[in-house]
Amino acid sequence: RKFRGKTMMMVLLSLVHISNAAEVPLSGRGHATNPVWSTDGKRLAYEINDYAGQIDLYTIEMAGESPQGSSNLVKLNIATSSFGGPTGVVAGDPIWHPQQKGMLFFEASYTGSKTRIYMTRLSSPPRQLIEEATVGGDLSWGTLTPDGNSLLFTSDISGGGDIYKFEIRGQHLVQLTSSDDSEMAPQMHPDGRLTYSHKNSGGEDIYILSGGNSQLIAGGDGDQTRPVWVEDEVVYFSNEQGGETWDIRKVNSEGQMKRLAAEIRLPFRSSPSISSDKKWVAYGSVNPEKSDKIWFSRVDGTKTVFYETGLVAC
Repeated sequence: RKFRGKTMMMVLLSLVHISNAAEVPLSGRGHATNPVWSTDGKRLAYEINDYAGQIDLYTIEMAGESPQGSSNLVKLNIATSSFGGPTGVVAGDPIWHPQQKGMLFFEASYTGSKTRIYMTRLSSPPRQLIEEATVGGDLSWGTLTPDGNSLLFTSDISGGGDIYKFEIRGQHLVQLTSSDDSEMAPQMHPDGRLTYSHKNSGGEDIYILSGGNSQLIAGGDGDQTRPVWVEDEVVYFSNEQGGETWDIRKVNSEGQMKRLAAEIRLPFRSSPSISSDKKWVAYGSVNPEKSDKIWFSRVDGTKTVFYETGLVAC
């Protein structure tokens, strides 16, 4: 298939558990990407890109690594006309609530609309979480705080993009960053510190916001992007080597950096994949000799292992 000028293969979703693998039955036609587990491991959300600009969001019930039944399309609850439903729908970046079972947040837009953040309990139609009267513009990079009480996101209403915190139950909004450049990919530590990426002269750097003060912790050439907290360190993607060569690195608040993996396959949309015990990061490789494996490196940098999938371009 031709996609953004490149020849690509059909992308499938496969699940691996030690020595077992199962393919997720897909509904619809296109590339399947960005699989996200619910916290209890009983549901999986993923996106399907139809090659023509539309992205649909699906969920499926899971029993271990075994899909249960067919996938369910997450449909926007938008008024339709005699000409049919909304066109040009883009729905993705799913976020499962850590405590509320079945509660799913996601970004979505359709022809003529802004990108907004929606919420659904799967048993009810999605609703827009934050009204445009509260904060306008395109909303993106949504993520939940560790306690699940608030949503972090970026709005471009003031220009490049600023980070906000929205209390879900109390509907209270706080703006956390403000600059002429874009701040993206916010992630909050349980102690309240915020890490995020910041556009700077064409590149992207990693910052930590604490007590109202922002501190640069990872900069340099290229992009340092999509940070995630792992205990008191930040794991992120870096292409400081140039071109399309991506690494996974970690950095602490003092700016001490260590590379965990090189020549990784950058995911379409997701951040580094960290195991639930915070000890491993999982990734694929762009090296043709390694691209049939899923790789796991310890975050402390002491060990790397792999799983043979029998597939290509994992």
